[in-house]
Amino acid sequence: MTRKNLISLIVLDVIVMIMAVGLMAYRYQAFSGLSLSTLSKTAANDAAKAASEPAPAPVQPTAGSASAVPETAAVEKPAANTDVEARNISFTYKNSKAKRVEIIGDFTNWIPMKMTRGAANTWKINVTIAPGDYAYNYVVNGKPRRDPNNPKVCNAGRGFPNSFLKVKPLSNDNKKTE
Repeated sequence: MTRKNLISLIVLDVIVMIMAVGLMAYRYQAFSGLSLSTLSKTAANDAAKAASEPAPAPVQPTAGSASAVPETAAVEKPAANTDVEARNISFTYKNSKAKRVEIIGDFTNWIPMKMTRGAANTWKINVTIAPGDYAYNYVVNGKPRRDPNNPKVCNAGRGFPNSFLKVKPLSNDNKKTE
């Protein structure tokens, strides 16, 4: 093998390695670089689709039940039922490094809702949600994060794992009678 061929081979190897590193960087950015603007664009597209289709009304599932949810449960939209009352659900996220925290999910049509910072770096929001099964995430500094206090996970087809929430209706004993 001549010196010229050896140098050509080394140059070719360096070019291939640089391209491989660039591809890995691109894939890493594409996987972990989901920004708030990306989520907002996706939410806007979903909102436009939802506006053209009739929205389903919630079902009467059970919230906080002891039954285990499969690790990758598929989230189904609630079916029509008009005699259920929406529940006031409180979400809390604690993070000392967060500059901005929002919540996104099926119950917000994946449009971010800003959470307020409280004492001890605790972010909070109360959301009125109809009974049903929901996927949701926190958006911390522009990146989606699962709820660290909720081990239940589901796949909502958004490209990242989601926390799972099952909201059950108020029991008949707790409902006000008119």
